[in-house]
Amino acid sequence: MNAICRGLLDGVEARYETRAVAMRRGGGGGADRGWVLEHAKSGSALGEYDFLICTDKTAAAQHRKDLDRELLDDFVQPASAVPSVPSLALMVAVEQTRCGFDSLLLEGHPTFSWLARDSSKPGRRQGGGVECWVAHASPDCAKRLLKSSRRRGGGGPRGVREEVAR
Repeated sequence: MNAICRGLLDGVEARYETRAVAMRRGGGGGADRGWVLEHAKSGSALGEYDFLICTDKTAAAQHRKDLDRELLDDFVQPASAVPSVPSLALMVAVEQTRCGFDSLLLEGHPTFSWLARDSSKPGRRQGGGVECWVAHASPDCAKRLLKSSRRRGGGGPRGVREEVAR
């Protein structure tokens, strides 16, 4: 899931698959000090950074006891106002296509929001003449499929799969 980031961060020190906790402003130097990150399991220092980038509003969820709520108010307040939207994705592997594009935005399509040739992403190239494509359901389609699946008692991935097959 981090292939794009790895490609964009070439030459930049980055750590992957590491859960950082106890994010707080560095001590002693006032509010302009950087963020101190600690490893979730060992508690060892991961470093001090000038900026902390969080791309998922659930990263600062109320259940996270390791976060200083007061320091995160500037993030939590606006992030909590962003509504979560159900999402469904489908990946298929096909013989190599001759499509002249790597992605397609489908504005207003009743079923899909976008398609992307996953194999075009850094580190995702497939061998043997196979390509992988990802299709994301439109928000309305995802809501409809999930609601119908729950109504029929299916729920979860199996229920959605059965609903799509109808």
